[in-house]
Amino acid sequence: MKHLRQLGNPLRMIVAGIVSILFSPLSKAELVAWWDFDQPAPSGVTLDSRGGQRAVLLGGALLTPDGEGRTGVAGDSAARFGTGAQRLQNIGNYFTGAFAGNAGTISFWIKHTALPRASTSISFVAPSVAGARGWQTHAPWSDGTIYSDSGGCCDGTMRTAGPMGAIAGTWHHVALVRGPNIDPGEIDRTNKWIYVDGTLIASGTNDASIAVPFTQLIIGNSPGTTEAVNGDIDDVAIYSHPLSAADAAQLAAGMSPLTFATAASDSDGDGLPDLWEQFYAPGDLMQLGGGASDLDMDGLTDTQELTTGTNPNAADTDNDGLADNVE
Repeated sequence: MKHLRQLGNPLRMIVAGIVSILFSPLSKAELVAWWDFDQPAPSGVTLDSRGGQRAVLLGGALLTPDGEGRTGVAGDSAARFGTGAQRLQNIGNYFTGAFAGNAGTISFWIKHTALPRASTSISFVAPSVAGARGWQTHAPWSDGTIYSDSGGCCDGTMRTAGPMGAIAGTWHHVALVRGPNIDPGEIDRTNKWIYVDGTLIASGTNDASIAVPFTQLIIGNSPGTTEAVNGDIDDVAIYSHPLSAADAAQLAAGMSPLTFATAASDSDGDGLPDLWEQFYAPGDLMQLGGGASDLDMDGLTDTQELTTGTNPNAADTDNDGLADNVE
């Protein structure tokens, strides 16, 4: 650091800026869900590593061969789409409580194998609003524009948009941020920001809030369409709070989504996330518990139900005649 004084003023300012980014404190936010797609999905189901949420591969969507995720290294895979109704689908009402205070972050990597189509990359489906767009993004639309729509579609109270470009063949990181700003010097209100590869390309103030309740979370497509993303998506991370510009830059530089994650809210200290408990036992955090607790008496503890993505209220989550503990 002492050598900065020996540099010319413009160069010194550049170096100081780089140092401030590299060593700035990271913000922290609860990581509600993270699909890294690195584990095999022989039954057509891929689990997120935080709340055990299932995303079902539908319409021919699949996981890429090993080593074809966004890092290109062994052990890294991604979700692959291409035609028609291919998508990953989750029962999204789990996430209805995730964006409390109209704030949150959606982070993911995307690689189009050809020029982008008029397709949706991520969609939190809320039938109560126009287009069912609780919070949705085209990354990008066929004209190269990336959109962040919340609370419906598609006027200026709901939409923030900017140029992403007609990209194809390479991985790009996207971070959509919504909520009170945590960067100093900016207005603290219902702001939205779109970052691509760590660079802010659009921001705006949208009056329409993130619409809930959600009924689905769809990755790689949107409800009622047959125009899947023509490429791969990786490392889909959902945060309950807005991340900062520095966080977006560091995610784009390859940092793990866990870098910015606080421990999951756990009011009763049983090792189970509050969001997960409230989803399966609304209003009563004491029904589910850690240790040997097994609410549905299927032979899997409540903690094991979390990690395997099964329903702690149902002994046979998928209704196939086999108890959860034998599948």
